[in-house]
Amino acid sequence: MDIIDIRPARKEHAGVIAQLIYSTEIDPQLIWGEGSSEEVLERLTKIVATKGNRYSYEFATVAMCKGEVAGVMIALPYELLNELNAPTEKMIRKMQKGFLTKLKFMSRIYKFFGFKEAEEGELFVANLATLEKFRGKGIGSKLLKEANRLAYINEMTKCSLIVNATDDAVVRLYERNGYHTVEDSHIGDKSYFRMVNGLPALPRQQRLMTV
Repeated sequence: MDIIDIRPARKEHAGVIAQLIYSTEIDPQLIWGEGSSEEVLERLTKIVATKGNRYSYEFATVAMCKGEVAGVMIALPYELLNELNAPTEKMIRKMQKGFLTKLKFMSRIYKFFGFKEAEEGELFVANLATLEKFRGKGIGSKLLKEANRLAYINEMTKCSLIVNATDDAVVRLYERNGYHTVEDSHIGDKSYFRMVNGLPALPRQQRLMTV
């Protein structure tokens, strides 16, 4: 049985973290700007390696298996999420080449106006992904349990996330881990569920880990 080690991410993990979270988005150009998949991925790697934005490695937790990053979760408190949204958008906008490309990115970002990701008192799980070759080992569930622990550390009462409403397998994963749908919303023609997990009692050993 493979040992899965859950630990804080480091800057040198930026490349694989970028690949993983890139794979979670239906429309990566909508989030990270114009370009080929290679260009967007290169841009995202730089973003992940930089502190002070919502995709930074400093908010990431990795699952290590056989010496490799097998999975990643990016999670941050609601208040910090709101604080970092504007500087993150500004960073990505500056990376766009040319005035028209910048303008197109800004028009795309406008689609998110009024889109609610989280509420006060929640730890928002912004991204969760597992490398394909490591799937089926319970890595997603282990990372979601780590989200619960991080929420306790931050004195939060819930974890929340956004999921593609048509991705039944991922929705079931979250439901197995105690999440339930509280809202549904749209960006363009794409539907999303906002799911929330009221935290269960933290086992004594994990409580000791938070001290």
